[in-house]
Amino acid sequence: MLHDAPEDAGGLPVLKAIEVNFGLEVARIVEACSDAFVKKGQTKPPWRDRKRTYLDHLVHANKSTLLVSAADKLHNLRAIQSDFMQVNVEVFDRFNTGGADKRADVLWYYRSLHDIYVRPDVAPDPRRSKLTAPLELALRWLEDAITMKSGARG
Repeated sequence: MLHDAPEDAGGLPVLKAIEVNFGLEVARIVEACSDAFVKKGQTKPPWRDRKRTYLDHLVHANKSTLLVSAADKLHNLRAIQSDFMQVNVEVFDRFNTGGADKRADVLWYYRSLHDIYVRPDVAPDPRRSKLTAPLELALRWLEDAITMKSGARG
């Protein structure tokens, strides 16, 4: 529940409060699951830059960070999937990817995350495999749904 707090609600001061209230290990995991630390009112770096940096970081992350990250991304992808069922491709309008094709950008990011989570050389953890299978299913569902919508419109 804390993993997005510094990223979305105040930056490093929020991370320090997490450390004080929940301990150093929790703060380290939260920090490792964040892709940017900005103060309230500041602008985050460009979306694709943040995501590439985060992906590069995950390859070297510890098991705890990868487990929390995978759980977070599965939840996020399922939320996108649920919203897609309500508003169709307009769900991607909420993403500020900076790219010409937000759908492709978001799918690239989640596919890249999945591919890192399942790599055998990336801090193997059988607990994480319980998250990667549903992540793959949600990702395939979304890819197929987008393809069907694109085909219907084109």
